[in-house]
Amino acid sequence: MSSPSLILWRLLTCPRSGASGIAPLLLLLPLLLLLPVLAAANCPCQDPVLCQPIRQRPDFEVFAFDVGEKTWKSYDWSQITTVAVFGKYDSELMCYAHSKGARVVLKGE
Repeated sequence: MSSPSLILWRLLTCPRSGASGIAPLLLLLPLLLLLPVLAAANCPCQDPVLCQPIRQRPDFEVFAFDVGEKTWKSYDWSQITTVAVFGKYDSELMCYAHSKGARVVLKGE
């Protein structure tokens, strides 16, 4: 029976059936670790944490449908879990919604 280190060595160095093994994937690991840093650099919010996806799962959903302007400023944010944006994308809306724990989804074309 093979030891775990031998199995790992085989996975890294001996690809099967034409596959390239996982060694190239390990080379990508540093780039994957940099993604949060790069995302924070492009974040329009004052707090870069607000550019991260909302991870909490509500028991039920309350949607608001935004069609533009700044009407979202008068929403009851204590009730809303998701804002569907049908107007022009507003980064201020996204930052504010995330600060209240609400997701923002965009319409597709």
